Amino acid sequence: MTVTQTEPSPTIDRAALLDLMSNPADRLWRYPIASWLLRFAMKTPLTPNHVTVFHTLMGVGAGALVAYGTPRAHLAAALLFELRAILDCLDGSLARAKKLSSPLGRALDQLGDSIAFMALIVGSAVHFSRSHGVAYAVTFALVATMVSASCTAAWD
Repeated sequence: MTVTQTEPSPTIDRAALLDLMSNPADRLWRYPIASWLLRFAMKTPLTPNHVTVFHTLMGVGAGALVAYGTPRAHLAAALLFELRAILDCLDGSLARAKKLSSPLGRALDQLGDSIAFMALIVGSAVHFSRSHGVAYAVTFALVATMVSASCTAAWD
């Protein structure tokens, strides 16, 4: 009986792997800006859940601006949604820095992200229903929701 020798498995650099899996926008500017904001947030009674509620409301506001439908409203919605994404990075950083991380906080953050994204889809559907008709808007909303669910499942 012969024993075959297998190659040792390489060690995994978890930090490098996480870095590769991270969203480039998060890595390049959202987390750096959130880290800068964290210095100020640490000096306040602000909790991660406060930030989560605020960025959720910003996402709903962005969805309303998209529904409004003017070019300026769309630009404002894009800026508001990007600021929401930066604050989404901040809430997790703040939770870790203040040692307030919890399963409830993570669930609230995911719920807030879902609400904000659905507000964006609904706002887009309202805008598309005005410009292209209800059938187009419903089709867009269904496809966007399915793509979002697939991406979320793949990401998690």
